[in-house]
Amino acid sequence: MDLKILLIIKSNMADVYVENPADYVKLHEHLEVEVIQLDVERKRIGLRKRE
Repeated sequence: MDLKILLIIKSNMADVYVENPADYVKLHEHLEVEVIQLDVERKRIGLRKRE
């Protein structure tokens, strides 16, 4: 299996404005996310942190 690094845009981390993402997640924290968008051409997956 290939290791993938996935990014969550900070506006998709919470239902409120996120000024500092470190207030919502910690380094190496495992998260439950939901897929909100697939872009096959650009090989991107849009993710949102599940509450």
